[in-house]
Amino acid sequence: MAGGLDKTLETGGDKPYRFDAVCDSTDVPKMTLVLSRGTSKKQFDIDCTGTNVVRVNFPAGAPVTVKIAPATGNPTPMGLVAWYLMTLEPADVHGCANDIEGC
Repeated sequence: MAGGLDKTLETGGDKPYRFDAVCDSTDVPKMTLVLSRGTSKKQFDIDCTGTNVVRVNFPAGAPVTVKIAPATGNPTPMGLVAWYLMTLEPADVHGCANDIEGC
């Protein structure tokens, strides 16, 4: 958690993607996940309960930048942020097909 997250993910190909993130901490109640592609940017709150997975769908295309600001405090907040990027079959996309640009 203290290191945050700042990654650019290659998201080419012909299948849509889903980015999943979860936070588990007794020190930090929530974190903010920001995904951007080109000029589009979307922010999502992640409750750090360990059970609330944030799922973000988006189509294949240009790279996507993912950021979570580092948790700060004294003592340094403890906890875990886990994330996973996967491709989906188009029929398996539920809800909005492009959560970064909006539906």
